[in-house]
Amino acid sequence: MKVAIISDLHGNIDALDAVVSNFEKYDISKVFVLGDIVGYYYYPEKILSLLEKYDCLYIRGNHERILQNLIAGKVSSEEVVKKYGHGHDIAIEKLSNSQIEFLINLPDELAFNLDGKNFLLKHANPWNLDDYLYSDSNETDLKRALSGNYDYVFVGHSHYSFDFLFDSKTLINPGSVGQNRKKGGCASWVLFDTSEFNYRFIDTNYSINNLLLMIDKVDPQNDYLKRVLLR
Repeated sequence: MKVAIISDLHGNIDALDAVVSNFEKYDISKVFVLGDIVGYYYYPEKILSLLEKYDCLYIRGNHERILQNLIAGKVSSEEVVKKYGHGHDIAIEKLSNSQIEFLINLPDELAFNLDGKNFLLKHANPWNLDDYLYSDSNETDLKRALSGNYDYVFVGHSHYSFDFLFDSKTLINPGSVGQNRKKGGCASWVLFDTSEFNYRFIDTNYSINNLLLMIDKVDPQNDYLKRVLLR
């Protein structure tokens, strides 16, 4: 079985469109979505609609939790907009009630056996939804992420792709589809083959032009939203 591992889509439909255009070529049967469908950018409703066409497993990211806290009044819109732009407000405006309920009630993790191997899906590291793991993180933390009874652990959150192997176990971060922090205009994801249990990192280029225009229109005061796309 060929599986696409995607994370941190962040409302960037142009990036996701480019990624799924490869699914038929790679004979993708299933998609693991590691959270952060919303936040930063502006088309979460189109992302959910596109992913409905595929057999997906979803978990919740920290930006789904931000969305939940924003709706519940636990955080102010001004505070969220200052840091992340209007992506969450637009998600509330564009998404149906059922779509919002779906996102905020997603599990924080999924553990399962697939083709004889044990998998764990987490958004961030396995012990904290907000902590980041990078290729150069403390080796103790990387090993701790593999301390459970799993053959493969998939995480996102950092927007940087990497893998780490220890004690016959593998930690994989596919990077970010929607806001790659290594290179702008590049959607990072992983193709995983359960028949041979091998994987490859894939970088799919896409045009950032439409998104840059929307940032100028919706979030001209937030320089980071544009700058990260221009790296």
